[in-house]
Amino acid sequence: MATKSSRIQQHRVRLPGTIVRTNSSGNNNGSNSTTSAADRLGMKALYLQRSQRSMALTHQAFQDALLLNANHAVNLGNYALFLYLDCGRHDQAQQFFERAIRADAHNTTNLAHYANFLKCVRGDIGRAEVLYLQALHLAPHDPDLIGNYAGLLAKTPDGKGKAKQLLREGLQKAPGHRRNILRLASLLSEQGQFEAAEAWLKQLLALLEADDPQHQSATTLTQSTVKWHLELAHVYGNYANLLRKQPQRWEDAKKMYGMAMQFNPTHPLLQRNLYGFASFAVTSLFLRDWKNHTKPKLSSV
Repeated sequence: MATKSSRIQQHRVRLPGTIVRTNSSGNNNGSNSTTSAADRLGMKALYLQRSQRSMALTHQAFQDALLLNANHAVNLGNYALFLYLDCGRHDQAQQFFERAIRADAHNTTNLAHYANFLKCVRGDIGRAEVLYLQALHLAPHDPDLIGNYAGLLAKTPDGKGKAKQLLREGLQKAPGHRRNILRLASLLSEQGQFEAAEAWLKQLLALLEADDPQHQSATTLTQSTVKWHLELAHVYGNYANLLRKQPQRWEDAKKMYGMAMQFNPTHPLLQRNLYGFASFAVTSLFLRDWKNHTKPKLSSV
């Protein structure tokens, strides 16, 4: 049976460049030096997770890293996220999120990830809001934090107005933040502000078209193109959803769904929306014409 030291030896990898040393809780202390063994094992685990290698090896790498430093906030938070998103082990993920927050209450990444977990998995909006506010107090200009908190507010009965305000403020600080533009457009669409929503979506498409990965080097072109296509499909799909709410724009909606399908033809939600909308539109037009042709004529007296 392999011992702890032999398992850790198996996970040692050479890391490119010089990494900033972290302290005992996994925080950056600003001194340029080599990383600790716990840092290296944590980064190995993260690499295994992101490259979708063996789940068992990823688990083992995280566990070995935490054997070296049980209070390493970054490793605790990353392991919690792995357990949540990749494994679906929600109870265990929550335990590690709690440990990560106790290890370092100032790690904004862990605060945001845990808040999202509490919102999406536990439905604990109150605690999630506390964590988002704590993170925003530490990083008030972070556009991702602003957007995530606005997303939480938008799901509450009285929070949509504040969510819009937050997103507008966030876009003043980071005008090219595509996710926040889409959030704001979606929120405006929900409230029936179609013209304003469409203006933001047009701006978003212009940003995406300007970011065409064809301008990148050949080494990153394929991966970037796939990601770009998926994002375009997502935006076109949302644009189509906006247009389908306006009967006079149904033809445009159909074209937008078609555009989305060009970039992501196998997406089940896009397929459902397109074919469901086509069936709905045909039925609606038939009923409209049927009513117009079957209006009862008044008998003359």
